[in-house]
Amino acid sequence: MKRLPIDIDMLVNLMEIDRRERDVISYLDTETGEIIFYEEDCFPDELINCEVEREEITEDLLRYEWMKIEDLYTYYDLFCGDESERFEDLPWITPREKFALIEEFIYTRVEESIRDEVYYGISGRGAFSKFRAFLEHHREYKDAWFKFESENLRRIAVEWLNSIGIDPIDSFEQ
Repeated sequence: MKRLPIDIDMLVNLMEIDRRERDVISYLDTETGEIIFYEEDCFPDELINCEVEREEITEDLLRYEWMKIEDLYTYYDLFCGDESERFEDLPWITPREKFALIEEFIYTRVEESIRDEVYYGISGRGAFSKFRAFLEHHREYKDAWFKFESENLRRIAVEWLNSIGIDPIDSFEQ
């Protein structure tokens, strides 16, 4: 397994973005460990449509002041060039997976005397907001939930990295 420095917190944050609501480009460079993230509309159409060659990329194609020409090269490499195999599309942690974490938390961390009431109270439509309301009314579980969620989302991210042959060195902890 390849060891790479990875910003696990950034990886988790990007894995949590709801892809149904936002057009995002998020990839991991499997050679460097760099995490790549852009909104889809950051790039000019001629680059999106691969109408330019890498050597034709110039600063004239930059759409925003904050962008660098390296961003255009990265986009080209991702979608138009031969280096696309080195980039892995970041997976999305779905609402179903998030709800499974809530269920696990309820059944492993919530006091047995209220466990069923909490579970049935969050069932159905609006489960996430109902769970947030539960945490607001039962503050003794709030910190425990955030710790539990963070640990498990990091675990999911590391498991994904392992599944693509990467043993991460958390760059935040270095």
